[in-house]
Amino acid sequence: MTVWYLEQSRSDQKTDLGRPVPDSGPVLAIERLFEPELPYYRWLFNLVGQPWNWYSRNQLSDPALAEIIHDPRVEVLQLLRSGRLVGFAELDRRQDPEVELKFFGLIPTWTGCGLGGPMLSMILNRAWSTQTSRVWLHTCSDDHPAALKLYLSAGFRIFDQQR
Repeated sequence: MTVWYLEQSRSDQKTDLGRPVPDSGPVLAIERLFEPELPYYRWLFNLVGQPWNWYSRNQLSDPALAEIIHDPRVEVLQLLRSGRLVGFAELDRRQDPEVELKFFGLIPTWTGCGLGGPMLSMILNRAWSTQTSRVWLHTCSDDHPAALKLYLSAGFRIFDQQR
């Protein structure tokens, strides 16, 4: 497996990925979950991440997970299309002024529908909405086949790689 570490500086920032959503079309939105219930968080994490072998949060005890996701500097985000759940993201601001895009993904039935770019744009705009110096993430060869290409098209650059 290959793991890529990517970063975006303010000068790299792109805010418009993919086709714009027409005014008469579905409304895309991000909803923050404040101190989400652990069973719901685990369900959402696994719904989005299971096809891509996300497992890190499943290895944490309930108290350890709650300590992370109930921290006010960690934003657990539901991704919505016309009020309907389509994905999940998590922004970690605990290493201020940097923001880690810890998780980002769509529910399997919504992958390939053209929502990844617009949703990532919205999340990145949110990440850059504060005095952020850098947004970074990691992805791997187990992730969605289009993930790395999407992040590169968003202005991220690879700063490290491990095999």
